[in-house]
Amino acid sequence: MKIYIDNEILNHLNDFQDHLNTKTLHFNWSTLLTSLKLEQIYKNIPPFTSDHKTFTIFLEWMGRECAEDLVIEIYDQLFIECLTSVKQLPELQYSFLLQKIKIAIGQNSLIDPPLKVFLAYLEKEPSFAMHDLILYLAWDRMCIALGIVFEQTLQYDFFLANIAILKKCLIESFIHIKMQGRTNPNFFRLAETIYAYQMREENLQTYPEEEWQILCKMAIALRDREALPNVPYIDQAINSRSQLTQINAITLDNLEKVKASILLSNYVLTKCDLQEFGFSSQVELFHDNKWISVKTD
Repeated sequence: MKIYIDNEILNHLNDFQDHLNTKTLHFNWSTLLTSLKLEQIYKNIPPFTSDHKTFTIFLEWMGRECAEDLVIEIYDQLFIECLTSVKQLPELQYSFLLQKIKIAIGQNSLIDPPLKVFLAYLEKEPSFAMHDLILYLAWDRMCIALGIVFEQTLQYDFFLANIAILKKCLIESFIHIKMQGRTNPNFFRLAETIYAYQMREENLQTYPEEEWQILCKMAIALRDREALPNVPYIDQAINSRSQLTQINAITLDNLEKVKASILLSNYVLTKCDLQEFGFSSQVELFHDNKWISVKTD
């Protein structure tokens, strides 16, 4: 059975060896980097906070009266900065990454097959593969940066209008990257970013009680922003509904977190008018000392 695993499973391969032996494990870029002990890769990228050289300037512009085209241009420049910062990471130099994979192969037979898949990808299509990886991580950083912007307590009319445009830009970027069919942008980080926007103070009084309760339930789904993406049962499954197929995934998320993650993802698909996308996963998780299955659809 072809099955994706979350990053935490890599730390428990021996504990769950009997269960995993019957499956063909598959990685995404995040799982690959974690398997190579590169899960702290973001530590070399300054967080997008007040200490960041661009942060204050970005917020100043967002507080001004700007034409929509100018906001889009500023958005594009921030995305370029995310691409540049990722591309400059020493861990993402082609020869370094290739060598890390070669060293890792043979250390654990359970993960040798997916490691060999990525090795072949990098060797046969080096430019394409590296572009894929860099865009995958830059998209993640872009979502994180805008999530932080959306959490700022500024309430100037211009700021509110401009961040609404930023939200629209981010959604359109996801659609554009996804529909190109080359890089799989992680949807869950987008969902977390939209959640940050929805939870702004000026929005809180607008929700009916039922929607507010749903928003509260989704809070436990949120992940560490400085960690690599780690929700394969959403990110690997998301696709246009015309091409939707069920994927299988194993996670160490608890049952409540899995349910909240599914709830958040469905909420954002609906709230952002992304009904052309959906996801279908059979998720295995360890609950009450046994493996149980949960379907996302």
